[in-house]
Amino acid sequence: MVKDNAKAVCCEYCASWYHTRCEGISDEVYKFLNAGGDQIHWFCKSCNSKALDVMKLVQGLKERNEMLEAKLDEVKGQVEEIALVRGSFAEKIREISREEVHEAREKELRECNVVISNIKETDHGAAGDPDQEPVTDNDTVKQLIHNVLGASDVEVVSTTRVPKVKKQGETHNRKLVVKLGSVNQKHKVLRIAKRLRDNDDWQGVYINPDLTKQERKKDYELRSELKRRRENGETNLILSRGQIVTKTNAGASFLHRGHSPAVS
Repeated sequence: MVKDNAKAVCCEYCASWYHTRCEGISDEVYKFLNAGGDQIHWFCKSCNSKALDVMKLVQGLKERNEMLEAKLDEVKGQVEEIALVRGSFAEKIREISREEVHEAREKELRECNVVISNIKETDHGAAGDPDQEPVTDNDTVKQLIHNVLGASDVEVVSTTRVPKVKKQGETHNRKLVVKLGSVNQKHKVLRIAKRLRDNDDWQGVYINPDLTKQERKKDYELRSELKRRRENGETNLILSRGQIVTKTNAGASFLHRGHSPAVS
């Protein structure tokens, strides 16, 4: 039993009090323990090994906690990165959707159109006579389709020069975008456009589909590939319905696109 006035120390593990003499603690050590207060921990002989085990356990838990915190920071960073990627991916999907909607609308607007190249631009009257009505692009296109190509049943709805305003100093003829009465009428005009090759007055005039921006890009890429392959010796190739094929395999589809000078 430890009396109130005796020199004693308390084991921090088992909370028991011990005489300094019984524990072999000198007066100097005793003073040191008292002076240290809560910063110094003392364990009795029976608890000392247990305390070391506890300290090792605490240290292990501390190290594990630090590892978990580091792993948590890593996972947090990955989650943030995934969130950014997901956001970018979602925005890309929305962008693609907008492009697809725009492309579909452009195709719908052009579905009855053809583009005619190299028709001379003029605002003069017939034979230069100022008393006669000027010959319009609409008149010229009707003559071309109805009389030259013999498609009198095709309706010419409208004609538009592109670009709408001719740049100063330009000498070449702007292309004509021609809207016809139906998709079937458009296909008919494209199918018989090859007849212009045999007409001396209309040689150099070409009729092609009115393509969207994406379709023009694809068409350009196909024509570039066709040119490259021909230069490498594949001379028996043509473009037919959006594909590069050999002339023997093209058949009727080649005739469908045969009006274009860059196809064959």
